[in-house]
Amino acid sequence: MEQIETNNITALDISLYVIDKLSQNKISITNIELQLILYCIFKEFLKHNIIVFNDKFEATIYGPKIESVYDKFHYFGGVPLNIVTKPKDILSPNDKAIIDKFLNEERNLDIYQLIKEAKDDAYRIIFNSSNNSKIIPLELIRASITQEDNLKNISKSIFQLANNIIIYLKNNKNNELYSQTNIIIENCLNMLYVLMLNKDTSIKNTAISKEKEISSLLNQYNISKEYARVKKIN
Repeated sequence: MEQIETNNITALDISLYVIDKLSQNKISITNIELQLILYCIFKEFLKHNIIVFNDKFEATIYGPKIESVYDKFHYFGGVPLNIVTKPKDILSPNDKAIIDKFLNEERNLDIYQLIKEAKDDAYRIIFNSSNNSKIIPLELIRASITQEDNLKNISKSIFQLANNIIIYLKNNKNNELYSQTNIIIENCLNMLYVLMLNKDTSIKNTAISKEKEISSLLNQYNISKEYARVKKIN
């Protein structure tokens, strides 16, 4: 296991930086949205083997939450945070780069997408547990990241297979398919159907797009997606 680096900054320091950075781009967020963003950013740092702060996340009905930060801004209720306090200039260039990259990738900050990303397996295990403590353990968060990375790698391979099938179907001059090809296509479509149920919107939408394109091309051959036949199709 790689060495974990620990920063000497707090979740509040990150929060003030995030709020200030977003306000510069005319983007406002609520206290709940801030909690979801903090959790996602915490995971981004973990991917770089950095524990960006030592504050603990609690699994609540709204998602992961850091009590001290939530209480700091509780008086805003459900309205956007309007903070005039400037963040301390204590974040390293690397810290800022990791945070900025996440904020740029999540520029729209769709609340539903944030919820999907934050309510990961680590959160769900603790939230649904019978334990009195709802603190999400660090190792559980790390395990969730590993699982997500594995899914992305598997998805990448499936999408590459789908692309190869699409190219094959477009270039099939003889307008005929063979049983072995049918089996490959069937397996690929079945894997795409599974990915279409994924909570990751990017993976889900890509799977839907690939399935539609393959199905559309298959219609040119009048082939049923059940693939019951195993003989050559003319």
